[in-house]
Amino acid sequence: AILPPLDRSAPPARRPMRPTLVLALLLLAPAAPALQEAFSDDDFGFSLELPEGMARAPDEQVRKGMGMPDDQPFNPPLSEVPEGGVNHIYYWGDAQGRGREVRLVLTDGPLPFTRQEELADATVTLMADQGKIDIIDQTTLGPPMYKGGLMLEVRVTAPDGVEYGNVTAYFIMGPERYALLSLRARRDAWAEEKPVIMEALQTVEFTGQGMGDGAGGQAGPPRTSPQ
Repeated sequence: AILPPLDRSAPPARRPMRPTLVLALLLLAPAAPALQEAFSDDDFGFSLELPEGMARAPDEQVRKGMGMPDDQPFNPPLSEVPEGGVNHIYYWGDAQGRGREVRLVLTDGPLPFTRQEELADATVTLMADQGKIDIIDQTTLGPPMYKGGLMLEVRVTAPDGVEYGNVTAYFIMGPERYALLSLRARRDAWAEEKPVIMEALQTVEFTGQGMGDGAGGQAGPPRTSPQ
């Protein structure tokens, strides 16, 4: 199995976020004023190269979009929350008016998905209010990924008839650390934008710091489709 099963012999030391809540963080859409072509979160040891023309939203706008109280720490350093359960959340909008979006959630906590179907089911359920959701492809992510991962492509048909393509990648970075990365573009530009999205996904790297021997690596291209 590409996605490792959870150890059911003992309750987890840290409670994972509900899968729908994790994916809900990928649906935020605040304004994004500052252009950014490369990104890294040194705390998680995660980096990627963004498609050209993407602009990162300030943390405060993302906080407000989530409805978080002002006194709740946002993207706190891992060292300040030793018990785990930390999320770092980022959003980029399209500064070139092409309808593209990039969302990233980095989490230090138990893995929310143990089977390939769970990511697809949670994504379709969560996105249902955006319109008709069609699953186009599910692809497992193989070595040199640590533990593995899954990529899901869907087509979203909004109530107004506008269609979007959306790719969500679930990267397992360690036994209790993972990333959810979502990239979206209008369907009328999908033939042009999907190769750019796939190229961005292949730039994902993580150092695996603090995750034990064997962690880390580069995501690399998709390997095989699940049966």
